Amino acid sequence: MSKEMVGFREVFSLPAAPKTWSGENDPYAANAITKDRTTSITERFETPQNGTIGNEWCVVEGDPLGKYRMEIHVAEEYLGTLDFELVTPQDYDRATSR
Repeated sequence: MSKEMVGFREVFSLPAAPKTWSGENDPYAANAITKDRTTSITERFETPQNGTIGNEWCVVEGDPLGKYRMEIHVAEEYLGTLDFELVTPQDYDRATSR
């Protein structure tokens, strides 16, 4: 059985522009940054492993606090949205100790 590549697109929106974006000034990067610098659109092709494809992001110094949103599309089909909020460790501790 041949493994076919699958195209996917992530639209990752931040509440404000971060200090830096990976690939921001790289014309060969898999992602494009919007003019206001609040959204990164990544388009790639992956070969599924055990029926799964994936990507990863991390939080770094200079990333803004607030509400984030990631829209996921696979093979031009909208799969869903992941909404989450980036808070300080102190705010997280207060929220989870209630």
